[in-house]
Amino acid sequence: MFLNRLTGALFLLLSLIFWAGNSAGAVTLDQQELESIFQEAVVKNALWPLENLKVSGFNALPDSLILPEGKVDYRILNPIDNSHLGRKMVLLAVSVNGREIGQIQMSGDLRLLGDVICVTHKMSRNSIVSAEDLKVDRRDISMLDSGLINDLEQVIDKRLKTSLRAGAVIYENQVEDPPLVNRGDLVTIMAQSGPMMIKTQGEAKGTAARGEMVRVKNMTSRREIYAKVLDAGLVEVSF
Repeated sequence: MFLNRLTGALFLLLSLIFWAGNSAGAVTLDQQELESIFQEAVVKNALWPLENLKVSGFNALPDSLILPEGKVDYRILNPIDNSHLGRKMVLLAVSVNGREIGQIQMSGDLRLLGDVICVTHKMSRNSIVSAEDLKVDRRDISMLDSGLINDLEQVIDKRLKTSLRAGAVIYENQVEDPPLVNRGDLVTIMAQSGPMMIKTQGEAKGTAARGEMVRVKNMTSRREIYAKVLDAGLVEVSF
C-alpha cells in the first residue's frame, strides 16, 4: 500500500514538473476548486438538507495541480458513504483531453448544522424559564446528543431540572412542567357528568403539574381521592 502511494506521488510530481516546464497555456486546479469538488462528492445523496451541511478541515494532497490547456475531466475512484457524518476521503483522478494527469487525495469532515435553544445567562435548578432567558442559535450539532430542542414554545414556562451555564444548549430531559399544585394547597375539586357539575374544596396531599394525577382530601367528606390537575388550584375527578 505504501509503495503504491509512493509510486503514485512520484508519478504526480514528475507530471507537475513536466507540465510546469512545457505548457505555456497551463492552468492551475487550486485548493478552492478542489474543495468544491470534494463538497459536491460528499453531500451528494446525503440524508440531510444541503443547507444544513458543511465541510470543515478540508485537506488535499497535493493542494493544487497544474494542468495543460485542454478539456479537463475528473472522476472519483473510491466509493463514498454519504449516510453518516464524520471524516470523508475522496481519491480524485484528473484528466485533460482524455489523458490522466494525476490523482489527488482529499479529506474533510462532513458536519451537520441546526437550530438549538440556548440560555442567555447562568440559570439555577428549579428556575422557571421565560422568553428573555432564551435565544435560538445555529450551531454544529454533529456531535450533540439526541433530544435537542429547536422550538422556543417547548421551553418557555418550563422548569429546569438542572443548573445551566450561560450559552448552554437545552435538551428535552432538562426541563419539565412546573407544578401547579403543591402539597398543602387548598384546591377546588370539580366533578362533571354531562350538564351537571359539582365543586367542593379540598387539600392537596402531593405535588403535580398540569395533566398529572394528585391525591387530594375532600374537605367535606374527609375522604382522600385522586384527581387530575387542570390548572393552579383546580383539579378534576370523574364519576
